[in-house]
Amino acid sequence: MKLSAAERQRQYRARRDADPVRKAENLRKDRERRDKRKTAGQTNKVADLGEREKRYKRRYWRETQQRCRENRQRLVEMTPPQSPEPDQEPQISRQRQSGRRKIKRENSKLYREIEKLKILLKKKTTAVRKYQKRLQRLTCVSESPRSKTRKQLRRHKVPAEIQKTLFFS
Repeated sequence: MKLSAAERQRQYRARRDADPVRKAENLRKDRERRDKRKTAGQTNKVADLGEREKRYKRRYWRETQQRCRENRQRLVEMTPPQSPEPDQEPQISRQRQSGRRKIKRENSKLYREIEKLKILLKKKTTAVRKYQKRLQRLTCVSESPRSKTRKQLRRHKVPAEIQKTLFFS
């Protein structure tokens, strides 16, 4: 059963306070922190305040305390009575455990198979792209000007000087 943050904090403080050395260390740190804030002027004593400020501060404390009490009372009224705690956690049956194991095995097997198929698919797609490119290069042969002139000159008798001018110009 998971604990709430408040319950964890409560347990931590109980363990800390159970050890006298840790408790003394914590109290010393608290005192140092309080003294540091006092010297820095972050806290004011009520005795140092003026009369008007004292009244304002005390009225503020009374109102917040009243709100806190009302909230606490409302919470007590709204909370249903506690149900008895179960003695132990419910046991998972042997059949259910073996079923879960079987499902886990099957899922891992399927996962491995999917990974293999992904690799195979990747290989196949690269092969398909390779052959598509080969086909594209074979079907779309672009002829250079020199090869075009050679083809045209094969059928006709042209003097060698004109051939040289056509090839090298």
